[in-house]
Amino acid sequence: MLVTVSAYFMGRFGACGLWLQGVGEAALPNCFKLVALLLAVPCFKCADAFFQLAFFGNQRRLRLLGLEQQAHKFELHRLNLRRVSDVNEGLRQVKRGFGSAERAAYR
Repeated sequence: MLVTVSAYFMGRFGACGLWLQGVGEAALPNCFKLVALLLAVPCFKCADAFFQLAFFGNQRRLRLLGLEQQAHKFELHRLNLRRVSDVNEGLRQVKRGFGSAERAAYR
């Protein structure tokens, strides 16, 4: 339940932050752009906080299932998100980790 609620709010705050970012880039007076920018950053921070909450909730679920050894593979690492290739490599590593955890669960 915690993971579901966290994922819901993560999506809502992320969408709100993107909307405010779009408002900040629109052809509006500068004072509105400043207000939109000042509100967009906390929305993204909240979305990140809910992501971490959902992540740790899933990690706790893995530990409760007795997959503590596999759960260590899913430690939260800060990814260098400067290039798309870095994001793709990070996602490949996560996918490989889930695959190995799935295989270990069926043994």
